[in-house]
Amino acid sequence: MSNPQFNKILQPYLILSDRGLLWSRLHQDLQHFGFDRVFYGGVQRRPANGEFTPRDVDVTSSYGSEFDRFFVDDGGFLSDVTTQWAIHSQGAMSWGATRRLCAKGQMTARQQTVHERSRALNILNGYTVSLRSDGRSLVSGFGLCAERKCTQGKIDSIWQSQSDQIAAVLTAYDICVRALPSFPAQEELSKRQCEVLE
Repeated sequence: MSNPQFNKILQPYLILSDRGLLWSRLHQDLQHFGFDRVFYGGVQRRPANGEFTPRDVDVTSSYGSEFDRFFVDDGGFLSDVTTQWAIHSQGAMSWGATRRLCAKGQMTARQQTVHERSRALNILNGYTVSLRSDGRSLVSGFGLCAERKCTQGKIDSIWQSQSDQIAAVLTAYDICVRALPSFPAQEELSKRQCEVLE
């Protein structure tokens, strides 16, 4: 059955065929709910051994280059509590849960280091959202960082009242960005491969 609300949200994304424009549209929609920074990771393939690497994921981020280097290039995501939850679960996780784990001493030393480094980079309050598609073989994860003036309690209240709309925005973006061709830099064809194809 068609969902008029989702169709209304999806429509602006369907007319865009450029990743940059889709990314801008996502930010525009999420700012309405109090989120001003976004981290997106779309799994392109499930690794045979179950261990994800940056090569397996299409990453787009507005968290800043310092965070991206630490979290992606240096492998911080491997120990991040919310990221590991997103890989193995579906739905949404408040970042307040991470702080509670930390306060109770229920994190490993590495998890606590990643948590503290994120907070030092002003990644403070927000939500992690995990979407599943294609028989659960594909995973899309979003880190939604709230505006600096917004407390976790306030963003939790926004989520409780508007989670359906936010989820629709994220799903619309994920559907449309996955439909675009993707050529990861580390997997570009060699000159000889291009010659063979020609």
